[in-house]
Amino acid sequence: PVTLRELYKSFFDYDLFPIYIIRFLIEMSSGPVSSYLQLSLRQLGLSTFKTNALTIPSSVLSLVTMFAFSYLSDIIDSRSLHFAFNAIWCISTLIPMRYWSGSGKQEHAWGTFALLTVLLGHPPLTALSTSWCSANSNSVKTRAVSAAVVNMFSQADSIVAANIYRQDDAPLYHRGNTQLIGIAFGGFRVAVLSRFYYQFRNKQREKKWQSLSELEKLEYTTTTTDEGNKRLDFRFIY
Repeated sequence: PVTLRELYKSFFDYDLFPIYIIRFLIEMSSGPVSSYLQLSLRQLGLSTFKTNALTIPSSVLSLVTMFAFSYLSDIIDSRSLHFAFNAIWCISTLIPMRYWSGSGKQEHAWGTFALLTVLLGHPPLTALSTSWCSANSNSVKTRAVSAAVVNMFSQADSIVAANIYRQDDAPLYHRGNTQLIGIAFGGFRVAVLSRFYYQFRNKQREKKWQSLSELEKLEYTTTTTDEGNKRLDFRFIY
């Protein structure tokens, strides 16, 4: 069981904050586009049937990329770089949406549809961020709490994302897309910085660990009160 004290410690585990912030920012950078996808397609003059049918390709693409990126993250043993690439993916499609003169025009409906499909086909963050939290928790109790907290950040980003596209900015949402570009760049920076942060934390641990004698290491592993990712012999995944 998780006591209130343990819940507090797990909730405010600062070593997991980078993952929470990444999930909040990068997922938000495509959230409004996803919410307004059907409306955007309808404004291009497409029928209701076509609009519903054209939401399928982006879902299929995101399913494929989720499995592919999750598998690759284990192959190259990196999480932060995949989130950074995810942010670049969003930026590379949001910029044309914001500045392309044909965006939102009926005569360029298929070009706009292609941009929307590629943008929303980016790898979903749920699986990778939850597994990253799990790996960097190193404790059943912290892991249980961190899985809930990272989902709370996801729900919070949905609340914020729902207020980025405004009526006075319709139908092209130039201001909203400009804000999404800035948010995606913020997510990219946090993803890159998180890699350096975890590398720094690992170097700190390694320095302290190597300063111990073999006997002290043995004594530490058997008597320490440090738990989860606060143990000296634990190394973060980045």
